[in-house]
Amino acid sequence: MGAHTELIAAHTVEQIARRSALDPKRFNQIKTALIEACINAAEHSLSPDRKIYQRFRVENDKLVVTVASRGVGAGESGGPEWSARRRRER
Repeated sequence: MGAHTELIAAHTVEQIARRSALDPKRFNQIKTALIEACINAAEHSLSPDRKIYQRFRVENDKLVVTVASRGVGAGESGGPEWSARRRRER
């Protein structure tokens, strides 16, 4: 869970967009959702190994993105908190 994990993931999505036949108009939405998922995993998972796992798969006409950690599930780590990274993105 580095300081800019979400930006690395967004860059990966951009690279996939350039190499695939998927609709490029959708990739900004995908990047935004992916950035939020990475930030949420980093802030709320309480992962003991401090790692976020990401998987990107192109299946037919869609991109499947999985973001996971070995921490506690959503809602188990307390109330929502807004980090400096999230405020910067808005």
